[in-house]
Amino acid sequence: MLRSRARRRGGGSSLGGVPSWPLSLALLCALALHQAVAFNVNLEDVQVLQPPMQTGIHFGFSLAHFFNGTDRRLLVGAPLANTSQDVSQPGALYSCDLGSSPSCTQVEVDTRNADDKYASWIHEDKKENQGLGFSLVASEEIVVVCAPRWHVYEKLVGGNKDLASGICFFARAPDFNKFTAFAPAYDVIGSATKDVSYTNNGTCQVGISMSYSEATESISFGSPGCWSWQGDVWNINKDSLKDKDTFHRAEQIDFSDVDLTSSSEGRYTSLADLYLGYSVANITYANKPAIVSAMPRPISTHDLRVEEKSSVFGPMILIFENGQEKLKVMDTIKPPLNKSSKFEATMESMFSYFGYSLTAADVNGDGLDDLVVGAPLYHNSSHHDQGAVFVYMQKNFAFGGDGVTGSEMKLESDSPSRMGQESYGRFGSCVASVGDLDGDGFQDIAVGAPFLASGGKVFIYQGSAIGLGKTPSQVIDAMEMDSSVRPLKGFGFAIAQKMPDETRKGFDVGIGVFNSDKVLVFKTKEVITMEWNVTFADKMDLTNATCYYTGSDMAVGKYPCVMMKTCFLYQVMNAKTKTKQALEFTMKLEADVKQQEKRLLFDNARSEMNLTFSVEKDNALCQDKIVFAKKDIRELVQPFVIRAEVAMKKEASQSVILDERANRVLEVELPIKVQCKGGEADECMSDLTLDYELKGSYQLKRTDTITVAFTVENRGEVAYNTRLAIESRGDLISKEKVDSADGVVCETKQKPQRVECEVDVIFKAGQKKFDVYLTPQKSFFDSLEKHPAYFTVEATVETTSKQVNPDASTKNFQIPIEVPGDLDLTKEESDPYHVSYNSSSYFKNPGAASTELELGEEVIHTYKLYNKHPYPIYSTSLTISWPLKMEDHYLLYLLDNPKIEGVKASCIYENGEIDEFSLSIASNDLAEGNTFSRAPDSGAVTYAARKSEPGVQYMEIFCTLGELDKESQVIVQLRSRIVQKSLAEISFKGGLVNSSVGVQVMHLPLNATRPSPVETSVSTSISSLPSGTVPWWVYLLAALGGLLLLLIIVLILWKCGYFKRKRVETADETEAEKDTKDKQEDEEDLPTTPQSPMLKETEEANDDFTFSRPKSTQPV
Repeated sequence: MLRSRARRRGGGSSLGGVPSWPLSLALLCALALHQAVAFNVNLEDVQVLQPPMQTGIHFGFSLAHFFNGTDRRLLVGAPLANTSQDVSQPGALYSCDLGSSPSCTQVEVDTRNADDKYASWIHEDKKENQGLGFSLVASEEIVVVCAPRWHVYEKLVGGNKDLASGICFFARAPDFNKFTAFAPAYDVIGSATKDVSYTNNGTCQVGISMSYSEATESISFGSPGCWSWQGDVWNINKDSLKDKDTFHRAEQIDFSDVDLTSSSEGRYTSLADLYLGYSVANITYANKPAIVSAMPRPISTHDLRVEEKSSVFGPMILIFENGQEKLKVMDTIKPPLNKSSKFEATMESMFSYFGYSLTAADVNGDGLDDLVVGAPLYHNSSHHDQGAVFVYMQKNFAFGGDGVTGSEMKLESDSPSRMGQESYGRFGSCVASVGDLDGDGFQDIAVGAPFLASGGKVFIYQGSAIGLGKTPSQVIDAMEMDSSVRPLKGFGFAIAQKMPDETRKGFDVGIGVFNSDKVLVFKTKEVITMEWNVTFADKMDLTNATCYYTGSDMAVGKYPCVMMKTCFLYQVMNAKTKTKQALEFTMKLEADVKQQEKRLLFDNARSEMNLTFSVEKDNALCQDKIVFAKKDIRELVQPFVIRAEVAMKKEASQSVILDERANRVLEVELPIKVQCKGGEADECMSDLTLDYELKGSYQLKRTDTITVAFTVENRGEVAYNTRLAIESRGDLISKEKVDSADGVVCETKQKPQRVECEVDVIFKAGQKKFDVYLTPQKSFFDSLEKHPAYFTVEATVETTSKQVNPDASTKNFQIPIEVPGDLDLTKEESDPYHVSYNSSSYFKNPGAASTELELGEEVIHTYKLYNKHPYPIYSTSLTISWPLKMEDHYLLYLLDNPKIEGVKASCIYENGEIDEFSLSIASNDLAEGNTFSRAPDSGAVTYAARKSEPGVQYMEIFCTLGELDKESQVIVQLRSRIVQKSLAEISFKGGLVNSSVGVQVMHLPLNATRPSPVETSVSTSISSLPSGTVPWWVYLLAALGGLLLLLIIVLILWKCGYFKRKRVETADETEAEKDTKDKQEDEEDLPTTPQSPMLKETEEANDDFTFSRPKSTQPV
């Protein structure tokens, strides 16, 4: 959108670079700065204004209230309207009557026809689509309306020059029936158009924005097209609109942080495309009348000499001192800047059209004008073009020692804190000062979001002593209007100026809906505030029953009581009439709201009561009621709390509205008299002592309970609300809500976290003994590594009464924690348990073997380590002794690193090697995180010998195990092979060969004492077979046995007929041959070969291959 505007500044366009309608027209809201709607807008009482005979004319694009002392009207701009002149859509101004039958009529403003010219030397005067009604201001003395798209063609050699200057019209009091045209930018040019172009006054478009200052009786105009669209601001007194010599303007501006003359390419002679004048407003700044105008567009600084190259200049807002021939810049306002830059705006606000709309209002009541800035294209990561509003508070400060003061505009913290919630809604397209409509002394602000899918919304923000409210006090939604008014599109695009109602003490509100050619005028309600209270004649004396009760909830008789007084008063904050209207209010009372079991009753025999007040303005009304206390109540100290809630009856709310900040709910306390010398519960002189005794010990387990016996004794006056508080640094909680002996109830509280036991509400002189059951909470088990081996406990008896000896009511002690750390070390039987060997020449020594299979039988030893505790063991030492050799010959050749599963382990070994000759056929992959290495000091191999096994030399493997999880198991497995060759060489006669594992826990939770080490071993039994040769008769006996077995098999086959075959019949055999064969077979009575079951199938197959030649020889 921004790029397309830049392209349109060339002279070839008949519009002369006029910005597109939807974006630029929204700034008309800035013309309606003075007053708009507040939270008391009556949505049920609305007038709908529409133009006669025409549609699609943007009726409601600009609004201004007009009052000349007798007539109250609303002026409405319609920039696309047709008039009686022969010009296409020049735009029009409408005057709308706001009486009981509202109507609108078109005002004759621009009476020129197509051929009429503003000046005689003009070659062609272009009035079509000039946009009359684009901006509009009115006072009791003057009405001004502008058409910023008006332009003229000047004749040049070879073509025309298009000058988009903009034109305005004014009418003066008393009759306002004649409008006079004036064009400030063109009046300055006059007939000297030769050197005029877009680089100076050629495309100014005066009247894009406009504002009227009552303080200086002057009108400020914005013209964003001057000076290559850098823009300009004009200020002209209302009495000299036709006198160009009295025009005050900003002209081209030199910015201190941009050096144009030092451009590397000499490309620019001015800053272009900033659109100064896009919006204007009047303000009092530094105690001087001033003009505020925005430059909402940013530009690149690539070809400019600035602090930061390749950054962006703008957007910004300028404050000009009013009344100067050349408007002087007093101050500049920038949007939020990048934290790393004092020059460039944040990405969210850089392209937000910051300053698209402006309004000034004293929102905090300090007497200084503050500035509200709309940025409708503001966006963040979650929305696009949602829009935002920035608030700048004017602050005065002193500098120097001579009493000189200065002013500054300070951005609210956490800005923007008011943003649209929907993409493309463009919240902030219109910002307007709505004045102090509710009468609270602070100015309020209206914000329009006209492009929402619902048709648009207007948000009302109330001023206060701390500034503008962060959330709207009222949201007026186009979608919520009556169906007879809808559809509405563009609702909130313009908001009318201050509109006194028919009483001249209140205000109506006009909201423009330009895309629906409507204006909605709302009535406002009077806002009322309340003063009310609930008081009691005395404290409740529970020992003095003086009031007679006859209700149904308690037995008839005398009860403790007190008199309650309720008073009510209302005032009108924005009174429109002097009539003292009587309004009805209801007050709902609820007794003893802090207690589940109610202790109070009202005189209606219930714990709730409804009162009605019919009150006139400024007149207080009171009612007296009796409050009864029940007998035999348990809670005798905690005050009674009465809750009161006030509401206005629906009938009254139709004409007035209750201030949303009015206090509607009140809670008051009714104290209880205390029977002590001091007269108050906190003045009773109690003398409390505390003793304790631990019952049993605590082992580190989640399910174990710690029992502590407490004795609380009172030797003084009554102690009210006595409780025992047990703090343990967050380690211990109450087992559950338990009723202990003497009715003491204990439970865990969270803020602060501690165990509280309610000893007694009224604890008289005496003694209470009770047990408290504690258990560690989950967070304790998450800190076992750093926690000491005990719980630190502080137990204190607390009371609302005074204590004679407070030190005696506190005990500090420790609860020891036992941490068993023993591990279960078990083993499996050797696999295999028994191994026999002989001196076969097949087996070899490890040095001569090429694979482990040539050593001997495989032997596996397995150990298991189990942590049975409900907590981890942080570190454990594991020592393996392995019978590697005997008499310097390998005995059990260890093939692989020990396989350790279930925990991470780091191991070193000495007195031997693991698979020294690389014979293992296994992959030997280590479990993740496990490591094995030779001990650094094991260069010289030495062997350990056990006395129980003489001659056996052991290899030692030392492992450090990581953390063993609770109830977890570790498996250690060692795989080896017996070296049979070694056993034969040393003439080993047999016996047991043992490996062993020793375990020592090194680090326990809470740094508890380590348990004693444990050890176990696995044994393998080895025995030798007898040596010698096999006798000859063994071979002979084996051969004869084989022959005998063969003869038996042959005999069996013969008896079964295996050697006698029966011939299979064929298809060629005759029936006679079959009969003869059958007879012979029967006579012989011998076994016959069974007939083949495939015979029949074979015969049928033969039939398939039998062919007969056809009788005829002719081809078929």
